[in-house]
Amino acid sequence: MFKFARKNFKLVCIFIIVLFFTHSNADTPYEKYFQEPNATLTKFSDPTNFILVEKESEGPGWRYFESKSQGSKKVILYNHGWSAVGQKYKKLASEGDGTIKSRKYATNRNQQKIADFFGSKSINFYSVLRKDTAIQWRSFSDASEEILRKEAYGKQIEPLEVFYHLTKLAKKELGEDCEICYVGHSAGGASPLFTSMYLKDKNSKHVAMSPENCMLYEDQYRFIEKGKFCDRTFFENKYNSLAKRLTILYGGNEIKTPGPGYTYPSYLMWVNKVKDDEKWLERRKKKWENHYKHTKSYYDKALTFKNPEINVVVVGNLNHTEIAEHTHVNEWGSAVIKACGF
Repeated sequence: MFKFARKNFKLVCIFIIVLFFTHSNADTPYEKYFQEPNATLTKFSDPTNFILVEKESEGPGWRYFESKSQGSKKVILYNHGWSAVGQKYKKLASEGDGTIKSRKYATNRNQQKIADFFGSKSINFYSVLRKDTAIQWRSFSDASEEILRKEAYGKQIEPLEVFYHLTKLAKKELGEDCEICYVGHSAGGASPLFTSMYLKDKNSKHVAMSPENCMLYEDQYRFIEKGKFCDRTFFENKYNSLAKRLTILYGGNEIKTPGPGYTYPSYLMWVNKVKDDEKWLERRKKKWENHYKHTKSYYDKALTFKNPEINVVVVGNLNHTEIAEHTHVNEWGSAVIKACGF
């Protein structure tokens, strides 16, 4: 009787240990915070109809753009930046000439054209248009907990949740042995930073384009102090010790000091708009100088990492928005393909 009890006790202990490690090493960071863990992904019915795309993007589940390459096992799963959340898709996808005036109605980030570029290179491509979680609020003190949590979800959790669903979709359509490369830009670029640390797939690659750090370390789903959801600071110990097969891309213009060669569109737009208001302009210039100071600091910190799994690459002379535009995809897309090992 004693031997039987002892044997069962050992089996129970083994079960608990297995359960613990299974839970502790979950494939997807923050999975417990997912809002739609059983969501269905469907293709946009007409990705060239910008008004219809905007309409279809909301509601249960997610809609996605795709480009399929028959016979290829290579696949890129892409997370766009925050601007695609906070503005209408018609403005996001429409093509302008790059001038300040044209950027008021066209920002050159047509997701289907980006998908088609990679498809032409024999690479499968999937990109979800994330939902509108951008909430307008005057200050941190004015915003309710509910409002802050909604935007925090959009910046910290939703990008990982769509990667989770896209991974399942890719493996279902292309096979379990498909070669996945996780790619993201700006706030969306935070998700490849995190997947490079926590996903157990030993064959996946991760490419963060001009990333911010929105996924907070120590598995905490919260906003940073004073209403700040993302920052540009590496948690050095985490990335240095955990990141695997990670490439960080920057446009050459991003790491320049603001000045005559400083071409961040928002900066130029404000300079042009308020050129007669010197005091206001000086404050705005200081803000963008600080923005670039942090970006440069982020870049410099990445260069100091001793982890051989982390690679830092500068792409031409692109700025923060150009490195995600379909009008420049031949340049930055080629860098992504190389970083993915495709």
